[in-house]
Amino acid sequence: MTPRHDARLVSVAGGAWCGAALAVVGPPGGVARGVFVALVIAVGALVAAAWGERRSPTTPWWCAWAAALGLACAGAAAAATTATLHDGAANHAPADAVQAGTVRLTGTVTAPPRAASLRGTHVVFVEVRLSGWTRDAGEPEWHPAEGTATVVLARGEVERDDVIEVAADLTEDDEGEAIAWDAVLVTREATDGGPLAESRRWVALHAARLPETTGGLVRGMLTGDTSAMPESQVAAMRVAGLAHLTAVSGAHFAVVTMVVLLASGWVRAGRAVRAVSVGAAALVFAAFVGLEPSVARAVVMALVVACALAAGRRARGLPALSVAVVGVSLVSPDLTLRQGFIMSVVAVAAIVLWAPALARRLARVLAPRAARAVAVPITAQAALTPLLLLLQPGVSMLAVPANLVVVPFLAPLTVTGLLAAGIGPWWPAAGHALLEASAIAAWPVARVADAVAALPGATLAWPSGATGMSVAIAAVVAGIVATVAHTRRSRVAAGVAAAALVAGALAPGLRPVSRIEDWSVVACDVGQGDMMLVRAGPQAAVVVDTGPEDELAVACLDRYGVTEVPLMVLTHPHADHDSGAAAVATAVPVAQAWVAAIALDGEAARDLRGQGVPVVVPALGATSAVGEVGVEVLSTRHLDPDEDNVNDASIVTRLTVDAMAVLTLGDLEPDAQRELATRGGPQDVGVVKIAHHGSRFQDEGLAADITADVGVVSAGADNDYGHPARAALDLYDDRVGALAVTATCGDVVITADASGTAAARCRGDVGP
Repeated sequence: MTPRHDARLVSVAGGAWCGAALAVVGPPGGVARGVFVALVIAVGALVAAAWGERRSPTTPWWCAWAAALGLACAGAAAAATTATLHDGAANHAPADAVQAGTVRLTGTVTAPPRAASLRGTHVVFVEVRLSGWTRDAGEPEWHPAEGTATVVLARGEVERDDVIEVAADLTEDDEGEAIAWDAVLVTREATDGGPLAESRRWVALHAARLPETTGGLVRGMLTGDTSAMPESQVAAMRVAGLAHLTAVSGAHFAVVTMVVLLASGWVRAGRAVRAVSVGAAALVFAAFVGLEPSVARAVVMALVVACALAAGRRARGLPALSVAVVGVSLVSPDLTLRQGFIMSVVAVAAIVLWAPALARRLARVLAPRAARAVAVPITAQAALTPLLLLLQPGVSMLAVPANLVVVPFLAPLTVTGLLAAGIGPWWPAAGHALLEASAIAAWPVARVADAVAALPGATLAWPSGATGMSVAIAAVVAGIVATVAHTRRSRVAAGVAAAALVAGALAPGLRPVSRIEDWSVVACDVGQGDMMLVRAGPQAAVVVDTGPEDELAVACLDRYGVTEVPLMVLTHPHADHDSGAAAVATAVPVAQAWVAAIALDGEAARDLRGQGVPVVVPALGATSAVGEVGVEVLSTRHLDPDEDNVNDASIVTRLTVDAMAVLTLGDLEPDAQRELATRGGPQDVGVVKIAHHGSRFQDEGLAADITADVGVVSAGADNDYGHPARAALDLYDDRVGALAVTATCGDVVITADASGTAAARCRGDVGP
C-alpha cells in the first residue's frame, strides 16, 4: 500500500524558499520575479491538494488556501531576508577600512578554513569576525570593528576559534562582502572559546597524532573539517560517493538522536525529558560542528522530532522537511542558496518520497529490510546526481555499494568520537582511548574509499554543462516515474525512456573511466605533436599541449582515467600543440588554461573562452599549486605577432609531482634555449621533454645544464621533418638515464619512486 504524505506545508516551504532566495539574489525583473514565485507556489499547492490527508484533493478552496499561505510565507521570508541583509550591511567590514586598501586586521576565526586553488595557487579561505583594524603597521592605532571578512591566506595554518592578525588588501565583492586578499598571517593565538571550542581543539590536536590514513578522516567525520585529510583521500572519498560523511548532516544527527533515545529509554525517562534531551543534544551538536547549510536543515528537523515526541505523535518526514525549509528561510536566509542546503533538502526529499516506493519494488527480489536499506542510498545518490555534476566530473558508479559497506561504521565512529571530544579535555587518557576507537571505525571507511577510487569504471564520465545536467535530471525523473507508476506498462515505458536518455542521447559522450596503471607523467603518443599528462589527483591531470588531432587527445585522457583538468598549458600557437584543446575541454572540465601572449587571441584561446574556460598569460617566474602538482614558469616570451619565430614564445615549465621534477621545453629554438640556460642555471630533473620534437636545432649549453633520469621526445612515426634528429639524440644521450621516443614507444609512461627518481616504460600496444 502506498503511504500517504501530508504535503500541506509543501507550498509554505516553497514560498518561504523562493521569497528568501529572490530577496538574496535580487529581482531579475518584476514580472520574472512574480512569475517565478507564482509558479513554485502553484506547484506546491497542487502537491498539497493531491497529497493532503484531511481535505479532498478536489476541493478548490484547499488549493487556494495553500497557495495563499505559500505566497504569504514568501512575502514574510523576503521581508526577513531584506531585514537580515540590511542588518548584515552594518555587520560588514567598516567602510573606511575597505577604502584604506592595505590594512592590518584582527579577529576570531569562526569556521574551519577551506582549502582551494585560486588563480593556480593553493590558498585557504578563512571566515573571520573582526574586532579591530589599522592602517599603520609601525605604531598602529587600532580602530574597533564589528564586521566580518573572508581572509584569503596563501600560507599559514589556522584553526577555528583562533584569534589572528593579518596584513592584507581589503576590498568588497559585488554583494558588499569584505574580502582580504593576499593576506599574510602576523600572529595567531588560540583563545578560550568555551567548552565546545576546547573540545574542537582537543579533537584537532589528538586526531593529528593518529595515523595519517585515519586521523584527518576522524576529524572530518566528527566536525566537518577536512583540512587535515590528505588531498588524495578527499578525492577518493568524492569518487567513492562518501564525501557526505565528512559534511556533517542528517546521518550524524540521526546517530545522536538514536543514542539519546536509547539512553533515556534505559533510564526510563519520561516523554518530556526525552523530548528535551533530543532537542538539547541536537542544539549542542550543531554548536559543536558549526551552522553549515546541511547542519541547519538537520537541526531543525531534529527539533521537529523533539516536538513530536513531546506531543506523543510520530514525526513525519515531509512536514518536518517543510518546517526545516521554512525555519532556515526565515532565520538564516543566506543559507538557502548554498549548495549544501539544496543538496541536503533534495536528498531528504528523495529518501522520504521516493525510497519507500523503490523499497516496495525491490522487496519482490530482496528481503524487506534489505530492500529498505538498499533503497535509501540509491534514491539519495540518484536524486543528487545532477547537483553533483556541478561539483565534480563524472558519475560515481559504485557509490551505493560503498555507502552500504560503510554504514555500520558511522554510528560507532560518531559515538566514540563525540564521547572523546566531551571527555578528552578533562580526562585525556579516556578521551584518547575513545579517539583510537573512532580511528578503528574510520579505517574501513578509508579503505573502502581507496579501493573504490582505484577500481576500473569507478566513475562514468558525463558531459559537462547544461546539456549533461539536463539529461541527468530527465533520467532521474524517468527513473522516479518507473518506480511509482501503477501499471506495468507505464513502468516499462519510463524505464526504457531513462535507458534511452543515457545510452542513446549521450552514447557519444559516455565512456568508462579506469586507472589502467599507476603513473605520474605520460607523454601521449599523438603522432607528430606534443601532449603530456602530469597527474594532479586520482583522476585529474595537468595537460601540457594537446596535439594535432581531437580524437587522439581525448583517447589519451580516456586511457589514463583523466576526468578533470585543473590546468591546461598550451605552450605556443602551433597546430601540433594546441589543435586538440577544444576537444579536451569538451570531453572533460578544464578549470583554467595558460597560453603564450602571442596566442591570447588565437583560435585555441577563442575556442576555450567560448566554452567558459578562463584563459590567461602566465607571468615569467609565476608559481602555483595545482592539485598534487607544483608549477613554475621558467620562460615565456612576449613576441610581436608579426614575428615568424613563434616557437620561441613557448611557455617553459618546471612541474613537480611525486617528488619528481618535469621540465617541458616546448619548441624553443637555440637562441631562446641559450637565454633559458643563462637565466635558469643547471636543471636536475626526473624528466625532460626535449625541445621541438628532438629537432637538430638544440643548444649545447642548455643540454649541458640538464641532468635527467628520462628524456622524452614527442614525434610521429615517419614524419616529414626527420624528427628526432640523430644529433639531438646523441647530444642528450649522455645527459639522461634513458631516452624514449613516442614514435617507437607509443605512450611513454613515467613513475617515480620515493626519492623522486623517474623510470619510464612504453605502452606501444595502446598508442594510435
